[in-house]
Amino acid sequence: MAAHSEAERVYALAALLEAMTLVERVATTGLIEVGQLKTLVGGLFITNPEETMMVYGPPLQLQLGYRTLVNQLGDTTKKSLSLTRYTLQLLQLERKLARQPAHLTTISSELAKVARQVDHFSLTHTAVLARLDEIYRQTLSTMRPRIMVQGRNDYLKREENVTRVRALLLAAIRAAVLWRQCGGSRWHLLLRRQKIVDEAEKAIKNFTASL
Repeated sequence: MAAHSEAERVYALAALLEAMTLVERVATTGLIEVGQLKTLVGGLFITNPEETMMVYGPPLQLQLGYRTLVNQLGDTTKKSLSLTRYTLQLLQLERKLARQPAHLTTISSELAKVARQVDHFSLTHTAVLARLDEIYRQTLSTMRPRIMVQGRNDYLKREENVTRVRALLLAAIRAAVLWRQCGGSRWHLLLRRQKIVDEAEKAIKNFTASL
């Protein structure tokens, strides 16, 4: 297997952080940018890409994630403790999922069914998101640690927001799988923190130059 680059690992990590940022945003504001949701949900259906950066499209598609990554790992005052907690729990959950072949089979087979729905609807159609919500509840919701999303009750009581949150958590698991496949690990986060930040900042400069 060919070695993966730092850019590929940062790409996957940016997707993970973007997904968790959107989870927090939905829970606290009830708002979400449809384009960002579409990018992350789309990654669920690209499981055997020829290249890592085909999963979510060009890095520009994940610019929120790249900027969040720099804020979370860099020497800034913009760190979110709740986002750090969600992300670490998500990574732990992904590792446990890797040891649950029955759940992995269920997720794979159910996503194949949902992919056929996407052909008739859109990636962010309510019917598609509802199926992703169901997949998450059938599998990951039964495992520990359970990711307890905190936010405003008036937003979290709305069914469409709960559905979006679970769909995003499933998308975050996809990003975490990609991170591992690219050689990412908790040790990598600790020992190569500055390298990760440098790579993310380089990508952000490219975003600015392309505008």
